[in-house]
Amino acid sequence: MSAAEPDGSYQLINPPPLKQRVGVGRGIDAELVRRAKTAVDRIRTDYLHRVATTAGDVTHLINATKKPTGDRVNTPGAISRIFRDVQMQAAALDYPLVNDICKSLCSYVEHLDAPEELDKIVVRAHTDALRSVVNNSVTGDGGHLGRALVKSLNELVDKSR
Repeated sequence: MSAAEPDGSYQLINPPPLKQRVGVGRGIDAELVRRAKTAVDRIRTDYLHRVATTAGDVTHLINATKKPTGDRVNTPGAISRIFRDVQMQAAALDYPLVNDICKSLCSYVEHLDAPEELDKIVVRAHTDALRSVVNNSVTGDGGHLGRALVKSLNELVDKSR
């Protein structure tokens, strides 16, 4: 790196070698790594419980729109926000099937022209899929069945547009 001198000349600055800054022979603390893995595993387990709870919350939200006092205007936005949060967490915690299910529903909701167009069947199909993933402890992309599930959800979304 260089820094400008007041008279317009430059001075070359050499940072200390990386080994001096980090240290030599210290290595990674195995206990710290073990605790970090345990914490991530706990977060992943808690996350699946939150997914199931979220699916239930969305179902209650949809049921509330059936009532005359139900707020249809904010329902699609609320569903989109909820599922975007779940989707981002799924991506971070390596739950690709949950991520794909949420992505499918978000795509549907975000392309609605009016809140009244929200099809409860499409939303329920997605929340039921999330519950199934959690109840069956599905990991990864769910294999062939997981890919077929996402494909069918995407086809349902396409038909509903």
